[in-house]
Amino acid sequence: MSIWVVGALYLIGLAIASKMARDQQTDEATSFVLGGSNLNVFLGVLTYGATLFSTFTLMGMPNFFRVHGVGAWIFLGVTDVAMAYVVLVFGLKLRQRFKNKGYLNVSSFIKDQYTAKWTPTVYLLGIFLFLIPYTAVQLKGIGEFLEASIPGHFPMWGWASIMLVIILIYSSIGGFKAIVYSDAIQGILLLFTSWIIGYLCLKEFSSLENLFFALEKSQPKLLSVPGPNNLFTFQFLISSYLAIILMPMSQPQLTTRLLAMADDKKLRQMAASLAFFSIIIIFPAIFIGLAGALKYGEVAAPIFWAKTLITDRPELLGAFSVIGLLAAAMSTADSQLFALGNETHILFKNDPKKIKTHTKFIIAIFALLSLLFAVYAKGDLVPLARLSFAGTSLLAPMVFLPVWQHRKQHGPLLPLMTLMALLLFLSAYILKIIPSTVFHLRLDLALLLALFSVSLFCGKFQSKELHL
Repeated sequence: MSIWVVGALYLIGLAIASKMARDQQTDEATSFVLGGSNLNVFLGVLTYGATLFSTFTLMGMPNFFRVHGVGAWIFLGVTDVAMAYVVLVFGLKLRQRFKNKGYLNVSSFIKDQYTAKWTPTVYLLGIFLFLIPYTAVQLKGIGEFLEASIPGHFPMWGWASIMLVIILIYSSIGGFKAIVYSDAIQGILLLFTSWIIGYLCLKEFSSLENLFFALEKSQPKLLSVPGPNNLFTFQFLISSYLAIILMPMSQPQLTTRLLAMADDKKLRQMAASLAFFSIIIIFPAIFIGLAGALKYGEVAAPIFWAKTLITDRPELLGAFSVIGLLAAAMSTADSQLFALGNETHILFKNDPKKIKTHTKFIIAIFALLSLLFAVYAKGDLVPLARLSFAGTSLLAPMVFLPVWQHRKQHGPLLPLMTLMALLLFLSAYILKIIPSTVFHLRLDLALLLALFSVSLFCGKFQSKELHL
């Protein structure tokens, strides 16, 4: 009974948020796709954090700690805090470049900054290849969880379809601002729920010290890297670190949030607050995951989630867990779908009068593609998400160069190399038809280093041309 009450309250909150966003809209295109670019620090932190962490907070991250140990802190905690610094430095440069130019998305900026006319197509191909699967992973993960948690109602694809319908309704009504408000609801709900569950898990062992003593006796490999499954190798951590800290450049749903801040001062405050938010959202995942390693170390991930988040908890808290996860999945999915819609309307000649209509149409198309992909997606959440981060990170040098150099980029070298890198990454990690290492170096790391080297060469070469 509790789950339906909490679910109803959540839907009422979404309805109110949609109406508030709709009431604030003007006829300007920026009002729908950027929410008027007037976000305060509170909304900025919550919408960025909610979009970033999503279902990982209660599902992916705890299971990652449970299976791979404390090395997950280096992978998650250190990198997410470092990313806050990139948010600050890159965000200020980005806003300076976009200021008074009227750009509504990254693809329009790229189109204007590269002489190779097909450069935006490379960017759109990259976000399409990796954001659609990432959105599908969110839908699949929470769909399977709801199917197991509320048996006898809907299959996985049914729950995923319901989520998408709700997303399409409130994003169509309120645009970007409705998504921001829904992110705020989700962020608060997930932070509250994760800390309560984390505290209860820690309480079973009396203290964090006792929890680590118990792990040292029974599963000592969880307390060191590379961990029991040898995942956290040096190259994995470096490549993951780079993939995550580059997300503000490579993932448009995050880039948009930097542009939507009211001013530079609020962006600075948001970046500092984001580092703190990252720490407090990841800490309870450590407690949940390591306690789960002792209690449910041998069970499959869905059983671990069901027992830790629902079965072992009071009914009301279990209901908040389920709805919190639903809200988290929707928060990430809506941001990515909206970003895909916003970036892709460049194909419709960017007519300001038709931007809203085109964006809604494209979002609906991408939602259907995500649903189809979710039905066939396989694998754990965190590895699949990391694959998305690594794939989109290959777009970062192409975005970084014109932002940092403040001049148009001549020649097709960097866009062409980026296209080749995307195809090689796809061949190695998705299709698996070529090796994923090059001379003992991970291919994703090699490709990223190569692209940044090319971007530095292009920048230096053009600087010499200008001096000549």
